[in-house]
Amino acid sequence: MVDTLTRSDQDIDANLATLSKLGRVWLLTVAALDVLLVISSMVALNAALPDMAVQTAATQTQLTWIVDGYTLVLACLLLPAGAVGDRYGRRGALLVGLAIFWVASIAPVFLDSPVQIILARAVAGVGAAFIMPATLSLLTAAFPKSERNKAVGIWAGVASSGAVVGFMGTGVLLHHFSWQSIFYAFAASALLLFLATCTIRSSCDETATALDWVGAALIGAAVAVFVFGVVEAPVRGWTHPVVWVAWQPVSRSLPRLRWSNCGAGTRCWMSVCSADPTSPRGRSESPSFSSPTSDSSSSSCNTCS
Repeated sequence: MVDTLTRSDQDIDANLATLSKLGRVWLLTVAALDVLLVISSMVALNAALPDMAVQTAATQTQLTWIVDGYTLVLACLLLPAGAVGDRYGRRGALLVGLAIFWVASIAPVFLDSPVQIILARAVAGVGAAFIMPATLSLLTAAFPKSERNKAVGIWAGVASSGAVVGFMGTGVLLHHFSWQSIFYAFAASALLLFLATCTIRSSCDETATALDWVGAALIGAAVAVFVFGVVEAPVRGWTHPVVWVAWQPVSRSLPRLRWSNCGAGTRCWMSVCSADPTSPRGRSESPSFSSPTSDSSSSSCNTCS
């Protein structure tokens, strides 16, 4: 029997409300496999680094960035890519991400330069950034509250097993083939998942506010600088000036970042605040990045609330 739960009493997306139980199970399966591809790709190349170093003459730093360049781009674009998917369509974001991931995964098969492989991995991180948040958003939009925790738990369990799947899969491939076979496997998986994703329904947040591109760029830049410091620390040393400088903006800003709601239909993404000894609410040191949904000329952000 078709489940016809409505959004009003079960808090699910109207476009997904008529999904049958089997349809929700299939959506969960596709979403879980999509995120499994993203997570397994983070660690799959670690076992292949010795072979890649021999065949490409890559330095230790280049080998580090072949693995971590993917993670860095994914971390930087995760929030804005998720916001794009929520506003314009989550299945569309998944398809775009899988297409980018496929192109970036097949490219290293024909490239032999370490720099080219690093760039290809960075592009794959762009695709992964669109895939990962869209999978979770689809589950929260498709499953009613009574079943949502179970669905998210399965999704998280599959994501957690991604590292194991990546290492084991790489080991099997390297036992029989060269390191290029890993990228063939990524490309084939992305293509199959692209076709599977075409069979699920899409959803979007019709009440989403305008995207805050300035705030997204600042958050992405902050994450990029911080992760760059973390990646370079083992190579340069934890007290190296480059590492120390990379951590300063984030370490100084994080204690002062507050999520806040603004008046007059305006939503603030973040506010930079500091304690004011003359006021228990503190004071704002810089303007908040906001996305107005109505005339906000006379509204003010509840900073530090």
